[in-house]
This record gives sequence, structure tokens and C-alpha cells, in this order.
Amino acid sequence: MRLRPVKPVTTPETRERRTPVPGAVRAALFLYNGKEKVCGWVRMLNTGGMYLQSKARFPAETEVVLETMVWDDNTPHPVQVRGWVAYEDNRGMGIQFSTPDASTLARLRGLLHGFEAATAG
Repeated sequence: MRLRPVKPVTTPETRERRTPVPGAVRAALFLYNGKEKVCGWVRMLNTGGMYLQSKARFPAETEVVLETMVWDDNTPHPVQVRGWVAYEDNRGMGIQFSTPDASTLARLRGLLHGFEAATAG
């Protein structure tokens, strides 16, 4: 298992804005070796990571793969990106994504744009 990459220290002013996820969006996280799975509710998202609300959690520094997100209409949206559990708390866990490839990054930006439009309108 690889170690989580160290990213530059950020402040609320310098970090990418975290977008609240409106409505019900479920996600499945798998251990990088694919042997264990945790599902939960995506509460915050940006291209650098996400917060997954879930009773089941992986410990901090665990390497994971985000496989899918499913909207409340039960439509699966495949999004595959590797990441690490940056922290866990009593409600869930924060996931730091590794650098996504160009197509995954475009997909994440499209999802974020849709979430931002939904909360603005």
C-alpha cells in the first residue's frame, strides 16, 4: 500500500471551495485491494476530495477507490478515483483524492457544476 501524498498546507482562503451536495447521493468506497467496501452519503465534494457520511469507516491513511455515486433516482454514475482516508470523525470520513486523470477531473467538475446550480436555484 502506498502512503498518502503530502499536499501543501491550505487555509480556508487558499483551498478549493467545498461544494455541499444537495439531495441524496450515495457512494461506494472500496479498500484499494478490493476486499472491503463502505457505502455512505456524500455530503461535501470538490476535485480534491469528499466527505462521506457513514457509520462504517476505514481508518485514517487507508488507501481507497471511489467506484460509483448513485443519485436519489437510483441512477449510477461511475466515477473511479483513487484516494486516501485523510481523517475520520464520529459521522464519517474525509477522503483526499489522488490526482485524477483528465476525464475523471472533467466528470468531477461537471458534477460540481450541477450541484452548484441546484443549490443556487
